[in-house]
Amino acid sequence: MRLLKLTLKRLIDSNLFLVLVVLVQGFVILLSNFKPSLTIFANSNFNGLLDYSDINVVWKQYAIWMLHGLLPYLQFNVDLPPGFLIYLLIPTILWRTFGFEFSLWVSLGSLTWNILTIRELQHLKKQLQPGKMKFYNQNLINSMILSLGFYPPIVFQILSRIDVLLLFLLVKSLSELLSNRRLVRITYFLTLGFSIKYVTGLVLALLIVYLLIYSKTNRAKVRILFDSLIGCIFTFVSLVIFSSLILRTYDPFRLLMFNLIGFKDSIEYFLLKPTLNNSIAYWISQIINFDPSRIFVVIQILVIIVPPLILGLNTKSKSFSRTTITVPKLIHLITIQVLLLILINKQITPQYFLYPMILCVPTGNRKIFILSFLLYTIAFAIQTVVNVLYYTHPNFIPTLL
Repeated sequence: MRLLKLTLKRLIDSNLFLVLVVLVQGFVILLSNFKPSLTIFANSNFNGLLDYSDINVVWKQYAIWMLHGLLPYLQFNVDLPPGFLIYLLIPTILWRTFGFEFSLWVSLGSLTWNILTIRELQHLKKQLQPGKMKFYNQNLINSMILSLGFYPPIVFQILSRIDVLLLFLLVKSLSELLSNRRLVRITYFLTLGFSIKYVTGLVLALLIVYLLIYSKTNRAKVRILFDSLIGCIFTFVSLVIFSSLILRTYDPFRLLMFNLIGFKDSIEYFLLKPTLNNSIAYWISQIINFDPSRIFVVIQILVIIVPPLILGLNTKSKSFSRTTITVPKLIHLITIQVLLLILINKQITPQYFLYPMILCVPTGNRKIFILSFLLYTIAFAIQTVVNVLYYTHPNFIPTLL
């Protein structure tokens, strides 16, 4: 048994593991795109083992309209940030150039990012040596790598989403943070993720707040704010450059409007969209007979503001010592808040529980990792049952304005 564990650990650290992941997940993608009838989930809403409903109904329509010169947020309704839309144009161009289905290119892109994420976790594992990191847990990081590679509920979900790209950016930022690199690069990775989905932006905001709270001098605080600002500027410039290279039908003014208006409008939609009946806020609203959207906003604000406020007041205590604060402890605080915010989100979807699982890697917190893993599995099981038995169309349908 001990020899088997040792062999498995060596396999996880090797390039052979990456090859096996490519073979297994590549087979799932090919089977779902070319022989979907051979799988148990094949119906009008599934492509074999993968749920392509959002990709083929919503995402593809966004990309086609943009390639035809229509401006998102002003000429058609969009519920996603600009970076997400820019990313969708790449598989659209490949689909039109090489003739394969749009969904196939999205899945191949997700497989690529998954390999890069696992590779980055392997590097992070070497960085987190047991003698140097008190919080390090080798079994936990091995479990994360195995889950991304071969755990069916995670594999089926990430291959039909682009959240694995955000996981890669999150792991890169954690690696930079643990290496005591400047905040510019960390901010760049997290704000780039924020331009695609808002989870990594939340992680960055909490990280900056905690770093400011525990900074010893005003000079250090100014340095943190300056680095954060530079990182955000780099991200915005990168988005403008990427979009200008892909959206050749847009003039410079339309490109600028696309990137500026996109964040404002998508955030407004996120705050105003209805709370779905699979959320905790909705269940609470049914008990106390109150608007679920207002409950959602109140709880979100409390979860975000109260912990930093308490810790900020704690720093005024004479018994407080900043030397006891370490980067893994800050990440641990952020992990708890992110998990709570996911639980009270307007819609509970399984892939969001992958973020606290990744955040547990440098902290070694097995309890939160196992809890997030179980919640992911339960959410995926419920989602699959609903999709197979009751699903009719995506919750959001794009329309021209």
